[in-house]
Amino acid sequence: MRKPTYDYDPHDAEQLLQNADAALNGRQDASWVDSEESLDFSDETMVYQNFSNHYGRDVRNYQNNYGRGGIPEAPVAQPRQSPAFHAYNADYATTKKSAPKNQQAYASQHSMAQSVARHAQSGSEGRGKKSRKRRGPGIFLVILLLLIALALAAWFLLVRPPKSDHPIGTRKSDTASILLCGTDGDGTRTDTMMLLYISGSERQVNLISLPRDTYTITAAGLGAKLNSAYGRNGTGEEGMEGLLDYVQDIIGYRPDGYVLVDFNMIIDVVDVMGGVDFDVPQAMDWSDPDLNRRFRIEEGEQTLDGNDLLGVLRFRHGYYNQDLGRIEVQRAVLKACMEQWLKLSNVTKGGKLLELFQARSLTNLSTANYLWAALRIMSIGTGGLTTETLPGYPTMIGDQSCYVLYPDEVAELINRAANPYETPVSVDDLNIAQ
Repeated sequence: MRKPTYDYDPHDAEQLLQNADAALNGRQDASWVDSEESLDFSDETMVYQNFSNHYGRDVRNYQNNYGRGGIPEAPVAQPRQSPAFHAYNADYATTKKSAPKNQQAYASQHSMAQSVARHAQSGSEGRGKKSRKRRGPGIFLVILLLLIALALAAWFLLVRPPKSDHPIGTRKSDTASILLCGTDGDGTRTDTMMLLYISGSERQVNLISLPRDTYTITAAGLGAKLNSAYGRNGTGEEGMEGLLDYVQDIIGYRPDGYVLVDFNMIIDVVDVMGGVDFDVPQAMDWSDPDLNRRFRIEEGEQTLDGNDLLGVLRFRHGYYNQDLGRIEVQRAVLKACMEQWLKLSNVTKGGKLLELFQARSLTNLSTANYLWAALRIMSIGTGGLTTETLPGYPTMIGDQSCYVLYPDEVAELINRAANPYETPVSVDDLNIAQ
């Protein structure tokens, strides 16, 4: 063994241990630092010093001054020679990979929750807009379908044409005939009689006048005018059924329904509907003994109230053809009423009009029949409405002025303009007095 080249002094060793202990505990002695007998820091001492604290272990790869013990001249121990930024990146990557599982789960859930929330928010906004776009048309469509369903239900349940209990054959679809009558002053004679023919399938609205003086033969074999049939059979419903018997003989079938009004009701109906615009054919200044009333009506276009319209309807002695002239004016007045009263602008008055007809008229029509007639006339329109009179000629029979019908021409007119059946009416079906 080689002998050491320096002398060993036990006191130096003791001093070295004390100084080391002071350095480790942060209690360095200034005299020790400044002493000429300062320690000779070797590489082994520096390594010990760096690893004796936690700085050297955590940041030993970074080029800083930790671990030098406050002595700048002392060399720093560098166990590994690797770039500082490379080590930082490596440590950063290691830190991310080695993050606690609960933190990773939280971060993952938090990120996913934010993503889902953003997606849900944008999706809900989009869906909200889309749903609003869909909801609008959807609601309108439902309402439209509901209205259509209600209209169809009303049509099948509430709106239907009247039908006679005495058919003569197969009926035409959506077709009916109604006898319209107006009584005179004492309410025993039907001085106005018209057959209203409405056909939805043929698109026709026709008025056929039955002259009040039409000659008929009674069950007793006596001659009588048609306007007396109502009173001679008891008036009321019995009177109307008796009148329908005579009408059936004349036209070849029994009308599907009837409406009988008195002239006082006409005044109320016209006033409720706000009057009637009519072109009066001539001046009418006359007194009606049956009504004990005087009428003064000027010629020309004007709006007639109920009282003046009644004066026009009953006036006849001023026409050259008397009763036939009055029939023509009555049809013209009725047409004017239908044109005006069935306008959409008067729909709000329709309920009151229907109420008056049901309360003040004698009829076998139901509300459904009235609605059918009104809707059909509105749909078809009155522009093509035809007005005719049963063909015949006026004559005197005994001491009475009568109107005698032409059977062949009556059959032809009925089949052309007023037959609700597929089966045509023949002359043999008519029972017309001659």
